[in-house]
Amino acid sequence: MEVKVNVVNEMKKMRKSTYTNQLAWLEELIQNSQRAGATKVVVLIGKNIIRYEDNGIGCTTPDVIFEKSMTGWDDDIVKSQDPFGEGFFSIMTIANKATVESVGFTAYFDIDDLINNGNIDCIQVETNNRKSGFTVELSQLEKNVSDMWGLEKNIQNMVRYISGISFKILINGYEINTSHMSFTKTDGSEYAMAIDSHYMQGWVRPYIWGEDGYDGDHIRIYVQERFVKKEYRKGFNGILHVESSAIDLRSPDRKDVIYNNKYIDLMEDVNGYFKKILLNIVKNGTNEAITKYDEVIVDKLSINDYREYVDFMYSKNSLSIEMIQEMMRKAIESKSKENMTLDEIAIIQDSGASDYNMEDLIIPFDIKGKVSMPDTKYDYRTNSVSVLPMNEKTFYVNIEETTAYYEQIKLAMYYNVGIVFTRNKLEEKVVQEDFNAIHISNFNEVVDIDVNVRNLVIKNDVEERVMYILKIISNAFDFHDNIFQIGDVETIKRVKINDEQVMEEEIKAIACALEGTIYIQRELIKQNSLGTVRSKNLTNIDRKFICNNLDTIAHELAHVIYGTIDNTQAHAEAQITITNKLLKMMY
Repeated sequence: MEVKVNVVNEMKKMRKSTYTNQLAWLEELIQNSQRAGATKVVVLIGKNIIRYEDNGIGCTTPDVIFEKSMTGWDDDIVKSQDPFGEGFFSIMTIANKATVESVGFTAYFDIDDLINNGNIDCIQVETNNRKSGFTVELSQLEKNVSDMWGLEKNIQNMVRYISGISFKILINGYEINTSHMSFTKTDGSEYAMAIDSHYMQGWVRPYIWGEDGYDGDHIRIYVQERFVKKEYRKGFNGILHVESSAIDLRSPDRKDVIYNNKYIDLMEDVNGYFKKILLNIVKNGTNEAITKYDEVIVDKLSINDYREYVDFMYSKNSLSIEMIQEMMRKAIESKSKENMTLDEIAIIQDSGASDYNMEDLIIPFDIKGKVSMPDTKYDYRTNSVSVLPMNEKTFYVNIEETTAYYEQIKLAMYYNVGIVFTRNKLEEKVVQEDFNAIHISNFNEVVDIDVNVRNLVIKNDVEERVMYILKIISNAFDFHDNIFQIGDVETIKRVKINDEQVMEEEIKAIACALEGTIYIQRELIKQNSLGTVRSKNLTNIDRKFICNNLDTIAHELAHVIYGTIDNTQAHAEAQITITNKLLKMMY
């Protein structure tokens, strides 16, 4: 039994799916003109018709055009360019009729009759007296070829890297630029690298979409000086011409790559060039460049690749609040005012007259520069990790985040907790992995107060009058008994930062709310001649006492009445409510 091919189905498949590039027909014709030694190509575009003509040596046998997988080129062309003999059928993707005219013949190809009626006898051939050249006229065009008016740009992209193109190309009488460009000519960007190996030529560069352009992060792959496809490569852009022996392409249009071991080896070599570029940025680039490409660097390089080149600023209580505000101001000023919050505008306004020059301290120093700070600063070049404490709680924050985490930074400085100020993701990864540093957003302060109260007895007339006043206040807030007590209050404050104790100290508390009772420190009562008052009504002296201690009274009542916690918005609002009520009730 012999193997047979269904010609009609094969042609339908080629028309619908085989040629992934709608302009494959044009590229095939231009390449044929190059192989034929043409010096001029003329393309005429009309309504529902396209005519392509060159003045090359032409074709003498129509069979080599219309026989699938047959090539009529000589041995030199076959050896150097490996033509499949199928490219001409790409015209079926855009037209329903085709007329081919060359040396001694004119052929009429009824594509519509073949596809829709299954008629394989759809080509009529006549003789002519033509001696050279090759002409193709495409008519009854498909509706999906509306972008053909961009032919000029597409032709320029097709021929710009083909070294053998020496002919003129005219579209509707207009000559387009077909000047040749070397694959190793970069786009001129600072970190672009030219590649010229035995099987690969071109260039690559780091690329951030939007900042570096809108072409996209991909590598344009060429084989035999013909564009194949865009291969996505996150964070990079460039052009690579690969020798045909180093890559396998899908037939017949050769517009896709076969992802085999050749491709894997090729991409490993390409990634090697990527790493060289990124290491050069790490070693020699500015901080702006490192920050710009830090995501790509962290993605493509291991921490061992760049650890020795990274430095950062480490501080324990060595930055004043004014210096932090100045650092924040510089970060905020890089924004447009439309993107600022009112708090950020206030920071700029309040710190505008600062005498600190943070440009000399933090912000612009390059990755190789070392900046002396008032406190210890880790330097990897010392090869001594002891410079940065290894067993102490350490946080990190990006300099541009100082506005968002201003309160946490102040608390860390207050408690003498180390902070690493980073500028990019490289530094963040190093401090995370080498020193277990935690981002400042996870800063968690827990304050425990241990209270010991003694001598809960009234010792004199002043204390008796104070208790009388405080009972009135208790009744005003619907407490049946006096919730205030006077005594000797001893208070121990313990502070933990992320479960690690950083402070323990005895504090002098004016008052303390504990289990529904407010204990007033005996030593800190403001007397105001209260011992001479005997009236059952509130006197002005009593009111003065309340006013002098209003903040303390309202603060502790908020804990008891509303159960609020210190240093919260809810507690502040509760204290204001109580204060207003007391003031209103006094008069």
